Amino acid sequence: MTMTQQTGIRRELEAAPFGAAGASLRQAVNWRTIKWKRVNSNVCRLQRRIVQAQQQDKKRKVRALQFILTRSYSARCLAVRRVVENPGRRTPGVDGQKLDTPEKKAQTVEKLNAEDYKAQPLKRVYIAKKNGKGRRPLGIPTMDDRARQALYLLAFSERTVSGRCDSAMLYSALSLELSAMDFRGRHSKLFR
Repeated sequence: MTMTQQTGIRRELEAAPFGAAGASLRQAVNWRTIKWKRVNSNVCRLQRRIVQAQQQDKKRKVRALQFILTRSYSARCLAVRRVVENPGRRTPGVDGQKLDTPEKKAQTVEKLNAEDYKAQPLKRVYIAKKNGKGRRPLGIPTMDDRARQALYLLAFSERTVSGRCDSAMLYSALSLELSAMDFRGRHSKLFR
């Protein structure tokens, strides 16, 4: 089979209209009915498996588990929840959108599954420096970009490395991990 040939199933899926045969068996996301205890346990279980694979120095297993985690429904829901519960939720990005309704939150969970992701430009705001002399630029990503960052942070953060599964560590590690993401839509340093 050459590189350009595809399996019959894949060809059918690509040829079918959106939502037709081959569509996901998962029901549409209803933000109000998500079982958060189960979501947290699913993500923590995958993170523990990543830590075990890291400790055993199984790099391919680590990459495979990170791939699974970043595409799992539970991780996507948890990433959107982290963005929505953050105090910065009231600050929209360059697109002006806020995740203030359950429908928008559910729509964002579904968008995180898309493979053709391209990051939006950052909203540039100037804030006062600590010393009070002058101002410095601050880039504010859109809500979708923040959710995508939080999703990858679940798989690549220090809490995964340490094996801990507490929610308090996420945003303390966020500032360290965001530097690894290339804001042009590529996650260059994350997938090496």
